[in-house]
Amino acid sequence: MKIELIVRYLQQQMGMNPDAVGFDTMKKAIFIAMSANELNDLDGYYQLIQQDSSALQKLIETVVIPETSFFRDKKPFQVLKSNLRPLYRALCDEGEPLKILSVPSSTGEEPYSIAMTCLEAGLKYGEFEILACDISQRVLEVAERGLYSDYSFRGGCETYQQRYFTHKDNLFQINESLRNSVTFFQGNLIGDHFIDKVAQKFHIIFCRNLLIYFDKNTKYKAVSVIDSLLHDEGLLVVGHADTAILSNLGYRRFSDQLSFTYVKSHNTQQAVVKIDNSTLAEKGKRVMAALVAARTDIAPPQPSDEEKVSATTTSVSLKSSRNLIQEFEALLLNNEICRLTALCLRLIKESHESGIANHYLARIAFLEGDMQLAEERFKKAIYLRPDDEKALHFLAEISKKQGDEAAAQRYQQRANRIKARTSQSLKSSS
Repeated sequence: MKIELIVRYLQQQMGMNPDAVGFDTMKKAIFIAMSANELNDLDGYYQLIQQDSSALQKLIETVVIPETSFFRDKKPFQVLKSNLRPLYRALCDEGEPLKILSVPSSTGEEPYSIAMTCLEAGLKYGEFEILACDISQRVLEVAERGLYSDYSFRGGCETYQQRYFTHKDNLFQINESLRNSVTFFQGNLIGDHFIDKVAQKFHIIFCRNLLIYFDKNTKYKAVSVIDSLLHDEGLLVVGHADTAILSNLGYRRFSDQLSFTYVKSHNTQQAVVKIDNSTLAEKGKRVMAALVAARTDIAPPQPSDEEKVSATTTSVSLKSSRNLIQEFEALLLNNEICRLTALCLRLIKESHESGIANHYLARIAFLEGDMQLAEERFKKAIYLRPDDEKALHFLAEISKKQGDEAAAQRYQQRANRIKARTSQSLKSSS
């Protein structure tokens, strides 16, 4: 038996695209889970996860690797804080709390960040309700404990840490009132009866950096579920790579595009039509077909950014580094973030010029204000392309923002050495 069969089954259950998650990651997770069950036979393990829901859940837990922190990508929280009071008055009936959904919630940093934002904007406990959902029971247990290390505050949240947490044995315990303001539950956004399980509508939904992991049909199903849970004129907050699909469905931008916040228009449903169930069945999407049977107003598959890239470009990997940089700079200058992200992800997938790809993904993260992710990406870019002078300048700036003047100086000196070598090389060749 081939391991791809288990990967496909896992894809159906989670709705995830193996290419986005990474086949090697999923393969490694399968072998780890097999070892935990003391099995070395793929056929036997495949039967086990089909018959034993707890074994399947443990495999899902192995695949799900939470990457989050408090106030990660600060811009959406800044936009929310600035507009929360007028939104509360406009969206809520008298006496009704502002209802917010966070999915996936991971280990709780995002929904708790939303709760703190509500309080900082002047709302009181009882004037907002936050539901937080994740497919992984393991991360939900961490979230409900509300106990975090310094690493969860790596974005620089000292004020919030002092105001809402108690220092306890080198960890930080969230205060009880704040913890009680968030209700966590296990669920799968594209699973059976998710809408029935939630059983209410929301004024704001956070669903960040999730859609990118879904295949095309699952993406549309996920957005259809979100759309049915969101009030008209409600806000949807997504990740930078999740935006392309929303314009096709009638959502409009709210405020600065770098907040990646969208408004559900009254006519959103006009852009939503029935999808052919046979298309899903042909791909073996048994879970998706069941969901489509329950709701048929799913948008037709539109070319994804990666497919548009494939249609217009023979292969980005065939281009020279100089041409790639010129193209990427033009996309960045024109704010074509989604297309640029798709190109970068494709380069990384093809293992070509991934140094350039990581550089521009870092630039996108820097623009969004996610300094931690930008720093990681720039460091990876320099590892792959040691003479990336511009990346070193960005790292110097990030270090200054973090208050590390010594590191900033080291990065700047290294960049200056590269510039000097390049100048010398040009003089020698001329």
